[in-house]
Amino acid sequence: MLPWTNICGLEDAEAAARVINERGDTGFSRRGRGGTSVSSAIDVASLFLDQFPGRATKKIIDISANGENNDGLPVQPSRLKAIAKGYTINAIAIPAQDENPGHQLASYFADYVIGGPEAFVMKPTGTSDYATALRRKLVTEISMNVDPQFPSEN
Repeated sequence: MLPWTNICGLEDAEAAARVINERGDTGFSRRGRGGTSVSSAIDVASLFLDQFPGRATKKIIDISANGENNDGLPVQPSRLKAIAKGYTINAIAIPAQDENPGHQLASYFADYVIGGPEAFVMKPTGTSDYATALRRKLVTEISMNVDPQFPSEN
């Protein structure tokens, strides 16, 4: 975890990356559990956004997962609370190699996870495309002009 940090350019981004690289994984962890708790990810992200000390025109929760919410609380209450606070939830749905064409993870995320102003799901072609999808998602989020006064009901 990195405390709230202003990243206003390449120098700031490199400094933040160095801190993350040196400290490693010091965030919230679910070691020893094999499930996917999208609801927990939304709740923890909401907690951090609630504590943001500055002003932001957008508050976005990014979810990346290779499975549906199958651990912890149901995802809908967490999703609805975050949207009610004006937060946007975007996602990267990482498909399994043997994904069922009739039940795609991206559709699950679109129907049950994302929400808020201009929310979207990105679907990489596979794990090797994840870095490209993450970069594309961040560029899309940064370039969107969203009025936080009018949260969507997505």
